[in-house]
Parts: sequence; structure tokens; C-alpha cells
Amino acid sequence: MPTTHSSRSKTFNAYAKRFQELKADLAQIEYFSKGTFMAYYEWTYKARGKTVLAPEAAPFFRAAARQYRKLKTILNRMETLSRQALGKIAKDPSSRSST
Repeated sequence: MPTTHSSRSKTFNAYAKRFQELKADLAQIEYFSKGTFMAYYEWTYKARGKTVLAPEAAPFFRAAARQYRKLKTILNRMETLSRQALGKIAKDPSSRSST
């Protein structure tokens, strides 16, 4: 049975709603930093091609590393959702809502 315009619109609206939810999740991200947290509370990261050690900042960078992973997860989900929605739009532009 062919897909109706109404069901295509609902599908697109579901993508749009989930995308907005993920954008709201981004607003909850705090300071973040890419890097590797190592045993003994030693934090290393690259700055201008050099490894920098900041052991006294370990608790802050541990939290920042968690935020970075959370950020990457949200962005990956947004990208996947975007590809799905764009694929639907490309197949049937009339399924796009006015939002």
C-alpha cells in the first residue's frame, strides 16, 4: 500500500521533533575537552603538537572528558537523524513540513 502524504508528514515531524530534543540536549553540555584521562589522575592533551600534562586539573578534565563524549554522542545522533530525514525529503519533498 502506498504511503500517504499524512504518514510522510508524521514521519518528518517525528524527525524534526527528535532533532529539536537533541538540540536541547546540546544546551545542557558544560565545558568539554578532547583528551585522554590516564590512571593516577594524569591528564594529557595535545596543544600545538605537544603533549601537555596538567595533573592538578585532573578532576576538572575528567568531567570535561565526560562532557566531550556526551557532546560527540549527541552530535552523532543528530547527524544520523539528519541523514534519515534528508533521505526522506530527497525521495519526496512534499513530505517536508512548513517548520
